[in-house]
Amino acid sequence: MQRNATMLNSLYTRFILITVGFATQALQAQWADFDEPNYDGITQYSEWEHFITTNNATPDVANGTNGSLSETTGAGFPSSTLNIYSYSLDTKFSIYGSSTNDLGQLNLQFVIWGSEDFLNLEPLLQVTGSETGIAADSSNHASDGTIYIEGQGDIEITVFSFFWDLSEYIVTDYQIDFGLAVHTSLDKVRIDTSTATLVTEPEPIVPIEVTTSIVDDDIALNFPTYSGNYYQIKWSNDLTSAGTVNNWNDLGTLIAGNGTVQQIIDPDSSEDEQRFYSIIITN
Repeated sequence: MQRNATMLNSLYTRFILITVGFATQALQAQWADFDEPNYDGITQYSEWEHFITTNNATPDVANGTNGSLSETTGAGFPSSTLNIYSYSLDTKFSIYGSSTNDLGQLNLQFVIWGSEDFLNLEPLLQVTGSETGIAADSSNHASDGTIYIEGQGDIEITVFSFFWDLSEYIVTDYQIDFGLAVHTSLDKVRIDTSTATLVTEPEPIVPIEVTTSIVDDDIALNFPTYSGNYYQIKWSNDLTSAGTVNNWNDLGTLIAGNGTVQQIIDPDSSEDEQRFYSIIITN
């Protein structure tokens, strides 16, 4: 009997070791369908592949970042497929992250078992000093096929991506809140951050044609405007002594282009025998 017990204990120990080794290997996998943001600066990365808890779940894979994910409301639980699923209530999640550097950009991606309509609270970013949650600057989603669930049939898999430009904020610690409808599984989550400030390309300067007309004996300038361009009208009544255009007199204030045709009237133009005009366009 003693020999048999020893043999059973040995077999049981080996079985446990094999199981743990397999689980450890599985947790190192990264989902290939997440986008790889092309960030400059110091980058950080976290990915949750398998959920075994709904409270302070740490990333399965991380590079230079600290963070956790928790279900804050609802009745979700880790399912047998290592997702977080709720069959009775809507769920709300919070992701907490921190960095030793001021962040310039942040990208959140996650996968759910459900259609796009199952996202009932779009992610809001909470940072120190901001009074309310900050909505993403841009977002997109895409279907990634279907999965068959017993009793529910084919369920659509949807991948979401949300991007924040943080150049206007000082961000080291942050929280992201989002919510899912009942009968939705949160499958995978990924966060990428960068210290680099997003540099946007300026709008090109578009040349314009200016026409003139007379309105109540005053000269009116008519010209089209373009979004992203700014217009400052200058005038002089003597080209000999006026100097460069930048030194001419301002007619009104800077005009922001909006795609419409502007008519600017010079109310003092009738006082001079002649006036010269120039419009400086910037972006």
